Amino acid sequence: MRINFPNSTRPKKAAKAVSVATGQSLAACQQAIAKACGYRDWHDLETSFSSTNEPPNVNIIESEIALVKELVQSLDANAGDVQYALSTSRLTGNRPADPRQSLEIRRRLFEAAELPPAGRRERGAIGKLKSAGRNGEHVILRSFGRSTRVITHKSADAIVSDFEFVTPRVALPLFIPMRLYIPYGSWTEPDGSIVVFSRDYFPMWRLRVGRTPERLDPWLRIEHDDKDDVWFWDDRKTPWSEPKNYEREMERLAEFGIFGMPKLVEVLPIVAQRDDVKDFKNAVPILEEVKLKRSD
Repeated sequence: MRINFPNSTRPKKAAKAVSVATGQSLAACQQAIAKACGYRDWHDLETSFSSTNEPPNVNIIESEIALVKELVQSLDANAGDVQYALSTSRLTGNRPADPRQSLEIRRRLFEAAELPPAGRRERGAIGKLKSAGRNGEHVILRSFGRSTRVITHKSADAIVSDFEFVTPRVALPLFIPMRLYIPYGSWTEPDGSIVVFSRDYFPMWRLRVGRTPERLDPWLRIEHDDKDDVWFWDDRKTPWSEPKNYEREMERLAEFGIFGMPKLVEVLPIVAQRDDVKDFKNAVPILEEVKLKRSD
């Protein structure tokens, strides 16, 4: 399918954003975007403008997922980085900004590549808990046995009994733990910038007046004054235990102008696939190593 453009503004913006996000050359990103959008090359795209911006009945989510897959393959890039670059450049067209849409796209991309559906009681299987106080809670299986290990919205390595883990007959979709994308609070930097951080105190976003939120590496050290720290919720009423608090925090993201997924969510495959990583915190240094190797 070819995506039609009235001019080169969006493709150029997307190519620049993808180049910055992936570290690939601008020329390579232009060629990759042109081919992903259905053109022979960048020249073909620049000489094939149409007054129709998008194909009729285009599904934005499906279209963006397909584009990300193509670009990841051709550029050997991280899907989360490519997705964010495309969303900020609005390559597939204008649409209401919605963090839930970005969450669904990243979830689908994880399912398509890094975390494909697994068989019953296999690593990565999505199941439910059948236990007091947690009945019906969705979890990702790490290992099954008398001591069964699962990933929850709260924990990277929760321990339950084998009989508490239930695999439904109808396969459940993968989920991204809320702890990886819901903000816990904010710091104020010396220049007045606000940095939103996770429950594990990893930086997620930098907010500056009049500028698009900056997607931060979670291993960054942020200079701030403790007296200006702000917390959005406490552990007695977490977003994963109180649905109304989850909705409030998603609204807060939108109020901040944050509509993408933070880099922190990229630790999910590391936690799900490696036995030696038993905490979201321990996965962050590994994510940093992966990024350094990719940039070499």
